[in-house]
Amino acid sequence: MGALAGICAGPGEAWHEEKIRKAARQSLSAIQSSGVNPSSHHFEGGALLSAAGYAGLDGLYHDNKGNAAVIEGRLDDVAELADALGVAGQLEDAALLLTAYDRWGLDVVENIKGNFTFAMWDAGQKQLLAARDAIGFGPLYYALHEGTLLFGSRMEALLRAAPQLRAGLRHEILEDYAASAIAYDEDRTLYDGIKRLHPASLLVFKNGCVETKTYWRLAPKEISGDCGEEFLARFTKAVQRRMRGASQIASSLSGGLDSSSITCLLHKRLASGGARPPVALSSIFDGKNGPDERDYMDAVWRTLPASSRKLVVDSSEVAAFEKLDRLVSDHSQPLWMPNAAIAMHPVEELRDRTNVNVLLHGHGGDEVVYHGATYLFELAEKGRWGELWRELDMESISRNPSNKLVYYLWLMMTLGPAAKTVWRVRQAAALRLCKQNALGWPLGAEFWPRHVRARYEEDQRLFARFARPHPTDDLRALPRSQREHLLILTDPLQAYGREALHHQYAGAGVEIRYPFWDAELAEFSVSLPGSEKWKNGLGRSILRRSMNGLLPTEVAQRKTKYNFKGYLARSMRNGGGENVIAHAVYDQADDLAPYFDVAKLQKTFETFRSGEDLQEGVALFALWRAVILGAWLQKNREAPAYVH
Repeated sequence: MGALAGICAGPGEAWHEEKIRKAARQSLSAIQSSGVNPSSHHFEGGALLSAAGYAGLDGLYHDNKGNAAVIEGRLDDVAELADALGVAGQLEDAALLLTAYDRWGLDVVENIKGNFTFAMWDAGQKQLLAARDAIGFGPLYYALHEGTLLFGSRMEALLRAAPQLRAGLRHEILEDYAASAIAYDEDRTLYDGIKRLHPASLLVFKNGCVETKTYWRLAPKEISGDCGEEFLARFTKAVQRRMRGASQIASSLSGGLDSSSITCLLHKRLASGGARPPVALSSIFDGKNGPDERDYMDAVWRTLPASSRKLVVDSSEVAAFEKLDRLVSDHSQPLWMPNAAIAMHPVEELRDRTNVNVLLHGHGGDEVVYHGATYLFELAEKGRWGELWRELDMESISRNPSNKLVYYLWLMMTLGPAAKTVWRVRQAAALRLCKQNALGWPLGAEFWPRHVRARYEEDQRLFARFARPHPTDDLRALPRSQREHLLILTDPLQAYGREALHHQYAGAGVEIRYPFWDAELAEFSVSLPGSEKWKNGLGRSILRRSMNGLLPTEVAQRKTKYNFKGYLARSMRNGGGENVIAHAVYDQADDLAPYFDVAKLQKTFETFRSGEDLQEGVALFALWRAVILGAWLQKNREAPAYVH
């Protein structure tokens, strides 16, 4: 995956050349574990730093005019970009980026595609530019400190360059972490002095001032023709784009709809017959703590070409806290993903047992290829009862007994048009009676308040910070299925989730790429009418239909999702995990008390230690976060306060 960082001094002498060089060395030490071939380029009043990714597409470039660029990630459609620029031969991505800037200036971000974070020094204009791609997979943090801009794709690069920034630790963010909550504050980071650049944003630093702007927004477009064919074409292109730079490529195969679709497309159409056949990577479990997905995996494996290689990794005995030091030392903020150890284990096996340097992952399929159940609301509102009856699949809809759709349909069939008014009144009452998280789900007493400190709700102004923003008039004008789909894809939580994955796999030795998180694929998917998202009683029908003939029938028609809760609990017991949790909730109780209700945390742990199954996943998450937060706080106390 790689990493980048940099320093750019503003007017004045607060950061002289020697101080810049010392800080650059500190920043480079923070990012070098995230990639290979760490390098730096110094210019007058600053430096660009790089640790290249495992596919060799990112890195540094500077020309003879004093201009320089550093990129993390990759550019897409580079042949078309080179043609547009009149470039002969092949250029590295950083060089191509600098050439594109020479042509388009600040509009360069509107003329390039890919998954990238970049920074660029313009010697003529004496300005520094930095940007994130439209989807925003890799993060970019920045701080204006003593008139100097510090930036990096890892926050630790900024903290090592200016350790004084650690004093701005925001304890309310750690409380949010303990509560498994993220507020609607897109600039927020764990430190007061450090900001986060939004996805699809450009930053310009000149004369000591920082300006940012958004250059792209996801919005539905008019579409025509065969939607299934167009979806498959865009999905195929998304997978092809993420094959670039792979010396040998692999796909993650869990048996689910998303990973199976990527695997079938990659192995059957795009990478078959190559000198190094693709690998299908699967993580299996022994079936003692949950369902076994091997029947679905087997169904896919049976259809793959004989040349495809299968790598099956047993993750039953993974210990969640075995590599606790790494889980906190690689991150300048507490890690979000409770299944980090289970997810990392097969990737590490892939790295150690093959020559694979790129792994395609199915994350994002649920969001980009929306389930589409809100189309049933549309049918009810239009009174198309016959079509609604044909499309209803009560097994899927009512699997969650609190599903609001069932209640809404009952209102529509009973009250007709008046149901809309009743529904709005009911929703407004619910908002007054309970807090809501950023997705708009009710968070009553049965959710996270069980383990957070008593005054958390009152002190953190939860209702104001976590209520979903009001939709604009343009958004209200969209059909319900498009509106809800767009809200999901543009929710700030999605970007935080992608960044958390980026942090989780940093330094894994394999570059993880996500075909579903392709800007053009997302734009097409959100533009689809509801009838293409839900059809014949099945959600996500556009993916199922477009993959007809490529996906095994039993996978294409499956309605269930795999639940890892049982194996997460087992991993937290494996390898002496109970002793690690006990150390956190008892020995580090004073450290955790500002964020958790320690007594309730200890009671939950004793239930867990007795061997009793914790019925709620949130209880497991609370124990896991207590361990991670306790270890992270200890590490943070040991961090240096100043550069010596």
